Amino acid sequence: MQRKDIIAALWIVHSKLDGTGIKWMLLGSSSLMMQGADVEPHDIDILTDRQGARRIEAILKKYEVKPMIPGINGPFRANSFELRVKGVKVEVLHGLGERMNGRWVPVPMRGARFVEARGMKIRMFTLGHVLKVMMRSGRDKDAPKIPKVLAAIERNKKKRKISRSR
Repeated sequence: MQRKDIIAALWIVHSKLDGTGIKWMLLGSSSLMMQGADVEPHDIDILTDRQGARRIEAILKKYEVKPMIPGINGPFRANSFELRVKGVKVEVLHGLGERMNGRWVPVPMRGARFVEARGMKIRMFTLGHVLKVMMRSGRDKDAPKIPKVLAAIERNKKKRKISRSR
């Protein structure tokens, strides 16, 4: 999947959900990319609460390809449904939990911030937060992303220093 495809699909999702009052946020590699990490996302992951999931499902019904189902993916579990927007898989999750010390712990949406990129203002976890989760989860698929997230954190720090000194 090319970045332009991810961005085009995200633009559609954002335009449909912006102003609805639904609390949602971007997760996964697409959120890393939007914050400057040099990663190639293959899909879009969206986190919301149960009510938000129902409303998103109704608003984006024409894009739905798989209905809401519970699932476990390694150290994470969630209820999710799948959309196809401009050929891009969009997974909408609610009830996200992370396995920690042998039990499931809910992943709250607090701690996320709004990021403005490509004309969109989207809530997502900071790169630092995502880095901690990636290192804690120990998933093989995340290992190659860790240095890219670290590099993006450093680039973003330098950008902030430059803009403050002007």
